[in-house]
Amino acid sequence: MKFKADFTNVSEGGFLPAGEYVCKVTKAELKQGNAAKYISWELTVGVGNQKGSKTYYITSLSVKALFKLREFMIACGLNVPKAVVDIDTDNILGRVVGIKVVPGTYVDKEGNTKNKTEISDVYEVVKTDKGWVKASQANVDLDASAESAAPPWATPDEDITEIEI
Repeated sequence: MKFKADFTNVSEGGFLPAGEYVCKVTKAELKQGNAAKYISWELTVGVGNQKGSKTYYITSLSVKALFKLREFMIACGLNVPKAVVDIDTDNILGRVVGIKVVPGTYVDKEGNTKNKTEISDVYEVVKTDKGWVKASQANVDLDASAESAAPPWATPDEDITEIEI
């Protein structure tokens, strides 16, 4: 059998390459970890050359780590008071969030160091006439310096709310 395959934009090991992405929250699974339960959030890239790629963000439900869940919910555009709240993950599914992916390593069960990528930051994004930008930049006049700070996925012709993922 012979065929042609384009590996131009294929990342190493199936991981999402380091960079910034606009994603939709497409799945939430409650799992049991060693120390506490956690939620594994499936995020699907909605724009750019990695569109359709999936990555995962973990938020522990341990009391010491709940700040990460709160930050994620705020990045998804939710108002999360510092109080006891009922959370329905169904209200988070379909939301749009910005992520920053960075390279990292981990040690497998055999003691070997392996490469990976991980999400180092989550942030709220909004769509402007210049494309998707961090919400913190949306109130800034998009002059030349702000435009150059826009990530490469910030294209004005894509609307993630209309993308079927």
